[in-house]
Amino acid sequence: MHPGKTPVLEEQMAEGKRGVATKESGPRRSKGWVVYLDVYGFAASVEDEKQMMPVTRRLVRALAKLDEGIDWAGRTPRRLAFSDSLFLFYPARRGQTRTDALQDCVADVEQVMRVYADESLPLRGGLAFGNVVSGPGILVGAPVVRAYRYEGLMPAPLALVPKNEMIDPRHPTEFDWEVVTEKLSLKDDMVMDGMLVMPSPIEWFATLVERKLGEHAISGPYDVALAWMKAREFVQNRIGRWRRDSDAPTP
Repeated sequence: MHPGKTPVLEEQMAEGKRGVATKESGPRRSKGWVVYLDVYGFAASVEDEKQMMPVTRRLVRALAKLDEGIDWAGRTPRRLAFSDSLFLFYPARRGQTRTDALQDCVADVEQVMRVYADESLPLRGGLAFGNVVSGPGILVGAPVVRAYRYEGLMPAPLALVPKNEMIDPRHPTEFDWEVVTEKLSLKDDMVMDGMLVMPSPIEWFATLVERKLGEHAISGPYDVALAWMKAREFVQNRIGRWRRDSDAPTP
């Protein structure tokens, strides 16, 4: 989270479908996926005090849609929101592999990113796996810190899942990770093996990226235009990989 944000606080602990809340006696430890999402370019958008209330209204609408407009892939994640930042926690179910838990998580994040993008609030984020202590209004653990750091590495409004977070040391070959991972060019001249999560469907997001790039390339801020150009590169690479995979002969 960055300084100067408009305080919009929303916290919900939920289990089951459609955000059915449950009471908890206190914080408890569990293993799962942590998602950290943050509105890209938010600090600049609220520098003008006249924009604070319109931006806040869009945030409130986006948060409300998480209860009404998301078809959660599994159990509704535990959720903690502050200002434009959103944490989601997906405790792994008994017997569920890290890969299975990630698939549900990614399907949900794609929808959440679309909901926010529909409100002109593009999200950037990071995902990490591990032990977390969670309870009403609190989420503590090394995966929380790592997810936050991964978000800061993204040069575009997309979410990063590093490959080392995806591989379970107990089952290192349970999935062919080369299918979904690639070498990613990140901030500070870093290169990392990982997977990108973006709003779904990708064709819709590709159109949004082109529009945002066109707007900012003309009127600025030009560093924002550069971020959308990077997003276009990532999207085109993803579409290109899918087309190559679909055209590949079946063994």
